Amino acid sequence: MIELHQMLHGYKLGHNYVQGSILLPSSHDMDKIATLSDWSEFVDKDGERDYITAYPLFESSYYVIAKSWYADEMRRPGCVWTHSLLIQRNDLGKIIDYRQLLTLFKRPVDDEKDFSDYSKSIVLNETSIYLECKGYPGLTEAKVSELYAAMLSPQPVSILKETANAELQKLLLNLYNYLPTGMLWQRSFCSGTALPRSYEGQLLSLQFVTHDGGNVTYLSNKIPYNGSQLVAVSLLNEQKQLPELIRHFDAELGDDERRMRGFLEVVVLVNRVCKNEEEKRQVLLSILSQLSETFPQPTEGDDIKRSVLQPSLSKDLGGEENFLYTISTINVSSFTEEQIGYTKRLHDLSSEQFLSLLKRLYSSENMNEWGKQTVKNIDHFVNFPEIAWLRQNDRVFFQTIISSNTELLNQIAWAEFSKEELESALSIFSDKEVVKAFKHWKELFKTMLELKVPIARELARMVLSHDGECVNEYLTYINQEGHYPQLPVSKELESYPDAVLTWLSGVSYVTHEVAYVLMNSIDEDSPLVKNRGSKIWMPFANVLNEKDPIQYYVFLYILSFNWQDRDALSYLRKAFHPIHTLLAQDKLDYSLWYRIEPYTEHLFLTFWDKCKKMRKMVIRRLKDAGYPPTTVNHYTPDAQTNKWLINEW
Repeated sequence: MIELHQMLHGYKLGHNYVQGSILLPSSHDMDKIATLSDWSEFVDKDGERDYITAYPLFESSYYVIAKSWYADEMRRPGCVWTHSLLIQRNDLGKIIDYRQLLTLFKRPVDDEKDFSDYSKSIVLNETSIYLECKGYPGLTEAKVSELYAAMLSPQPVSILKETANAELQKLLLNLYNYLPTGMLWQRSFCSGTALPRSYEGQLLSLQFVTHDGGNVTYLSNKIPYNGSQLVAVSLLNEQKQLPELIRHFDAELGDDERRMRGFLEVVVLVNRVCKNEEEKRQVLLSILSQLSETFPQPTEGDDIKRSVLQPSLSKDLGGEENFLYTISTINVSSFTEEQIGYTKRLHDLSSEQFLSLLKRLYSSENMNEWGKQTVKNIDHFVNFPEIAWLRQNDRVFFQTIISSNTELLNQIAWAEFSKEELESALSIFSDKEVVKAFKHWKELFKTMLELKVPIARELARMVLSHDGECVNEYLTYINQEGHYPQLPVSKELESYPDAVLTWLSGVSYVTHEVAYVLMNSIDEDSPLVKNRGSKIWMPFANVLNEKDPIQYYVFLYILSFNWQDRDALSYLRKAFHPIHTLLAQDKLDYSLWYRIEPYTEHLFLTFWDKCKKMRKMVIRRLKDAGYPPTTVNHYTPDAQTNKWLINEW
């Protein structure tokens, strides 16, 4: 219930207070009521002399809407009766239809002496329905639109009165239904006056004058802007939704004309019927832009933003995917994710819709922070099985996804890839962030080996440096018949001799392929090799045969000098004969001789005899190990070589 106080002013030894339900403690406000309730000298062309005046009482927090009638019955000319209704400021938003107040105004009758009816407050039901109105036959959309724009204007406007008296009074009060109460509180009007009225030098906001004393506005019958036309259409057609909407957002609209105009433009855009997808896109952008311009701070217009940007909006403007793409690629500094329901709406998309959105975001050059977070947190919205099919159907998109999201990257089942798919996917490892985040190097490496995918040197370096078990994986793989080494990987094993030797110590045989890798990745006379002992090299020695290149034997020969045990001397024996044979034929490459010469005996006079230097070293090592002379009787398959060894012993 709303309590309205009332006052009656009229002739009482001058224009004065006659009766009322309240006396305000503010003498200033009482004086203002007395002044503005006096005659405005209004007489219209039809001879009508009643009019409405509305204005705020700032000190008392009441808003006055008053009706004045010329008092012909008074002997003194210029007398009026004015019935004022005082509405508490906090109740302004509770009045459903300001036109209801017209039914409350009461003019004293000519011979009335008892004014007690004005001494009681009036109780108004705030749930009262809108008044049914027969319209405004003398008004067009353009004129109503102009009047509303004038009422919104913070600058005083005086308009030459052309509209019928009763019609204008209803119209002005109806326009109050389209103002937020913060703005209404700042506005004042007079529906009829001879010249512009003012109080304490301040003109009323909007007044209708009968005389053009200068600075008077004539209605041009042109629509000022879309929002004012929206109000005019609503008002002339007695539509209730817009005034209810304005009241609903009353607090956020406040007293700011810019906000009100912006809000109306948003409503116009939301209700626009679009002909095609491009128009829908442009309307959505315009809505977001208008909201940002009207409420630039994220906390401003919170309820309005939440209400406007609901999923129901996107349904009419291209769908959720289009909406979320747009909101992810514009300046969103005026919004919060909660206002949009951004994360929830992403979750509500199907996996197909989300992936379609994601693909568009990847192609955009204007992704904002929200969009970037979406891309970063793809795994929050889809799982790997939902994107796995892309590796066959859209490889570039698939690679983009897994390289931008570490969770999905580490969910990949590499064993399910074909050779072609894997070769294509390996390009993601050119990204340092991908390399840093990736965890399953062993699984990836194993799949590359099994599919015989060529492994570049840089990729081999990444794999081995991130997972030491990949050394074992590689050597185990090529230690199977029919599996061949990849040179870039083998070269990288030079950096992991300890891991290589650990693997070697755990096997009982090696293939020629592994022997080749060992020979090329291990420094045969290094302290590490010596400390690991001779026994682990037995598989290497056992795999060699007469068909193997001499390089293998040179490696084995030098290797044997790390120890003086039985195994080492067996390596020496196996390597000696093929090397000695080539030396005797002068067919050993000098680079190989250069490697083994330090492991031959130094001779003073016959320094040039390479075979003899080598035999002398063999004999010295056998003697040092305590072997008898008979050891060399059948030391090699060649009798002549054995004879030389016997003679030199």
